[in-house]
Amino acid sequence: MDLNVMLQIRAQGLAQVFGQDEEPIDMLFIVDSSSVLNISGIPYEGDFPPSYKYNVRKHVVGKILDKSLSPYLQIGKEAYFFSYDSVYDVDYAFVVNLSSLKIDLYISRNGKVLKKYYNFNLSTDERNGLMNL
Repeated sequence: MDLNVMLQIRAQGLAQVFGQDEEPIDMLFIVDSSSVLNISGIPYEGDFPPSYKYNVRKHVVGKILDKSLSPYLQIGKEAYFFSYDSVYDVDYAFVVNLSSLKIDLYISRNGKVLKKYYNFNLSTDERNGLMNL
């Protein structure tokens, strides 16, 4: 699948919930070479500090890497995990190659990529790079 197409789909979904006092649902798309195998929401319940969601986001990517989050991860080619960050008003797009387990992280707003982190390491704290976006 093409990242730009996925970003546009996500941006359209985010536009539908903004202004409705709802936090956007984080989404996981699992794809093979030509189609989407599975789409699922990753719910977060209740009020919590931004650091909690930051840590949970990393935990979810870890569950994608070990392929325990969904049975479709066993047969998919790539996983796209989208997670909105209200503090920086950006959307995270983790793109995980399910064969090599390589992670690329794209930070976007309104469907446009603002920052790219190729071969992203989950121990990296990318938030420092988001302050000036």
